Amino acid sequence: MGPDQSHVRTGGLDSFPEVTVALTAVRLWRLRLKRKLGNKVNVSLLRRLERKCGMEVGNEVLGMDVASLEAGLAKARIVRQVVGRHQQSLQIRHLSSLAVSRPEFVAMMEREKARSVLKRLKEAIPSKVKRPLFMVKDIDGGWKDTQESIFTAIAEENIRRFTQTRNTPLRQTPLRHLIGDFAETEAADAILDGTFVAPENVDEYFVALLPFLARPAGVMDLVLFDAASFAVGWRKMKEFTGCQGSLHFGHFKALS
Repeated sequence: MGPDQSHVRTGGLDSFPEVTVALTAVRLWRLRLKRKLGNKVNVSLLRRLERKCGMEVGNEVLGMDVASLEAGLAKARIVRQVVGRHQQSLQIRHLSSLAVSRPEFVAMMEREKARSVLKRLKEAIPSKVKRPLFMVKDIDGGWKDTQESIFTAIAEENIRRFTQTRNTPLRQTPLRHLIGDFAETEAADAILDGTFVAPENVDEYFVALLPFLARPAGVMDLVLFDAASFAVGWRKMKEFTGCQGSLHFGHFKALS
């Protein structure tokens, strides 16, 4: 590609020849100096950059001393600075020669600006920053990202979720001992009958709730299934009925 040709950047903006030559020249002189100082540099790469800049190709350049190469690099950097100061005017002139309209040019400039900002962000952010695959929030609202802290947060959340009644009056003494875990005591029957008398120092809101827990009259007069009728009813159920949980619907049918 000759010095009068341009390339298209990621942002979609045509680079004008002057900036292409200026940037390539700085890179070329830097590589020449690097090779002179004993570092490994591919000669074919130098030749390609020389053709791109339109510079003379010859082995005599490789024989230049360090001072001459440093002077050439300094001169190339000055040219790059001059091109940078007149970048927009050179860009407008180049795009005008390509018959690019003003709106298209503005859009190209915006895309190039966004591309430049993104490039600087990528350079500022380390590429090998270790990020957790996933994080969980604990009961206090903090984020956990290590395996041990994630397991602890999940366990604490499960305990909180499945022990929400731990501090309610029915789970505290003396009601817990009177009513029991399965409400199969005489005190539980008394609550349903409406004859239960709460002990002292019981939560006042629970005492106020007791009248509403009494079993309505006539409930016991409803028709109840005996064991035989229950078993017969289950045998008539369709085994492929959907069922939520770990047990299949057919398991309940078999247990009847």
